[in-house]
Amino acid sequence: MLSLLVRKWILVTGIVFLVLLLLTFALQDKAMFIWDIIMNSWFPICQALTPIEWQTKGNILLGLMWLFAGLFVYSMTIGTILISGLGLAKKVFAK
Repeated sequence: MLSLLVRKWILVTGIVFLVLLLLTFALQDKAMFIWDIIMNSWFPICQALTPIEWQTKGNILLGLMWLFAGLFVYSMTIGTILISGLGLAKKVFAK
């Protein structure tokens, strides 16, 4: 059985992912400008892992897959930071 901390992390990751996804589709132009800056380090990793034959111009499905993968990785990172920060704050303020 998963520990309480891992369950909290999975829940926060899912919530952050859904919020980021909704904001991406709700604020299309502004969100794409922001994601272009943030994902600048993520897309080279995706390009290195993806076969050259798949990287044709206009491959929208591949681009969406890279975007969703990046959203998920950033969501996991944000979830880790939130859960760690809340745990640390709980220990500090409990004293």
